[in-house]
Amino acid sequence: MGAIGSRWWQTARSLQTEATMANDAAALDVHVSTRGAISDAQRDLARDKIARLVRLCREPVRLAQVRLIIQAGPARDRPAEVEAVLDIDGRVARAHVAAATITEAVDLVVDRLRRRIERLEDRRHRLPERRAATNEARSRHAEVPAQRPEYSDRSIEEREVVRRKSFALEPLSLEEAAFDLDALAHDFYLFREQTTMRDCVLSYGADGLELAHPDDVTPNLSALSLPLRLRPVAAIHMTELDARERLDVAHERFVFFLSTTGRGNVMYVRRDGHYGLIEAG
Repeated sequence: MGAIGSRWWQTARSLQTEATMANDAAALDVHVSTRGAISDAQRDLARDKIARLVRLCREPVRLAQVRLIIQAGPARDRPAEVEAVLDIDGRVARAHVAAATITEAVDLVVDRLRRRIERLEDRRHRLPERRAATNEARSRHAEVPAQRPEYSDRSIEEREVVRRKSFALEPLSLEEAAFDLDALAHDFYLFREQTTMRDCVLSYGADGLELAHPDDVTPNLSALSLPLRLRPVAAIHMTELDARERLDVAHERFVFFLSTTGRGNVMYVRRDGHYGLIEAG
């Protein structure tokens, strides 16, 4: 655990009695769902470890869900998947990992959730270390790619857009978007950048964080503590069909494009091999 994590954990321990009373008073039930050959002992292990983490939260936890999955197939090196979601006083912390065993995956999820809770509470309470915490999160991302669940090897001919989501985007700074990207455990994050008021996408690239933005604007990076690489969008407007073809030809995981209204959209490949679409509302 890094210096930032140690300071946060010491603070959490000092407030453990207060947090435990608050979250115990809510009688929160950790909901565990399963798919595949999951034993009662594994269910209990996941419930117990997430419940312990909930009791250390400084803010009230409204919801705690865990999903345990064993993927069939002898060819999988990491058949065990665990996904956990916490609603911490209206802010969501999520983690999704794959490992060789359910026990290992549970430990990985708890560790990752603990760090994301740190960042959510750091952001809410405006601690001085919040910028360093974001840099630490960016560095950690490059260290754990093997823990991410595998993608289904679905042929292009079989792919369909099976999920559409539309969001009203609030203006965020780049640092705030980086916090949300890490807390939500997503590969990319669509948001409205507050200096240009244009839709952008923050994601993890090979060299760190990347910012994709329309090529007719340039966000102001002068006061930014995060190392970012700007990547202008080559095509201002693109249809859904164009985005699908680009995903298929370039073998990318997602494509950021602008609709005919000028709003940002992201077409991406889901872990089941189908397409998903996120639209700025």
